[in-house]
Amino acid sequence: MPTCRSTNDIAAELATHQGAAAHGTVVWTHLQTAGRGQRGNSWESSAGQNLTFSLVLYHDQLLSQELFVINQVVALALHDTITEILPQAEVWIKWPNDIWLNGGKVCGVLIENTLNQGRALRSIVGIGLNVNQLTFSATKATSLARVSGLSYSLEEVMKRFLSAFELRYALLSPQGRHQLAPAYQERLLGMGKPLRFRDAQGEIFIASVAGVKPDGHLLLLRHGQVVEFDIKELEWLLD
Repeated sequence: MPTCRSTNDIAAELATHQGAAAHGTVVWTHLQTAGRGQRGNSWESSAGQNLTFSLVLYHDQLLSQELFVINQVVALALHDTITEILPQAEVWIKWPNDIWLNGGKVCGVLIENTLNQGRALRSIVGIGLNVNQLTFSATKATSLARVSGLSYSLEEVMKRFLSAFELRYALLSPQGRHQLAPAYQERLLGMGKPLRFRDAQGEIFIASVAGVKPDGHLLLLRHGQVVEFDIKELEWLLD
């Protein structure tokens, strides 16, 4: 669609009220006027320059405590897509599922889940991938074009992502799921490297990423001890 407030809202409405969104439905707009990110942040995107879209996923046998595998699948598919386009670039997954490219944020993800009695019924996966936009108000934002100096077909980048996503999503099978966590952790920003963080009490500290638990909680090595954090308990302070 040419424009909408939020592709996540449209996707959820289609799935919930109209029954018009089958598994794998993509809602894509060239201009999202009220896109959301983690922690209620807005998502900045110029019209027709970037990919702003949402995926509708239905789950058959996924427990609520296993939902982080969806974050892993999405983050890995985005990482695969960007490294395929820019093989010489430094690409990292910033927990839980943002993508950093050469020190700047190139992609944000917001996953909204529907649960019932401990089971995951549905996920709406909202993705904003900066492709051709060159200027941003946020100092840490970047894009594929800003890094490479080239412009890209949004349709081609979307096709690459959907192909990568299909391959990673197939690993949700019992035979393949064990591959997701190691692949995800290999690509984590800050793994074994000291970075600055702020905790929920406002204390700034230095720690290194030690891994991620199956439930999605981040593990940091802080003062010689491994400490666990949820997304709402931690802020990254990246220079």
